[in-house]
Amino acid sequence: MLKTIVLCLAAVLLLILLKQSRPEYAFLLKIAVLLLILLSLFGGVGTAVSEFSALWQIVGTDNALLKVMLKALGIALTAQIASDICKDSGENALSSAVELAGKLGIVLMALPVAAELIEICLGWLQ
Repeated sequence: MLKTIVLCLAAVLLLILLKQSRPEYAFLLKIAVLLLILLSLFGGVGTAVSEFSALWQIVGTDNALLKVMLKALGIALTAQIASDICKDSGENALSSAVELAGKLGIVLMALPVAAELIEICLGWLQ
């Protein structure tokens, strides 16, 4: 985590310098740093998935729900990053559209999860 913070601070300093002389390179640097951060975070994803799987086995429900939750998390993170890039580029309307598309994707993915939770609750009531 500390490496990510240092990388971001160094990138910000370089971006400030580059925006004055070469704004097109500043944007490319920003995208490159974002990609490096995302790639560095993928190592922690494996650990989180294994921990979630262990918890899910304790609960005793289907792992399909865990997969849906992880996909929804992926959609949320991707939409947020894309929205931030649009905002940085001055495209607020596109940013709002990306956020809306991400939210809609999550809602559509959550419908089977909601149905499963309702079935579990109904099973408890009977």
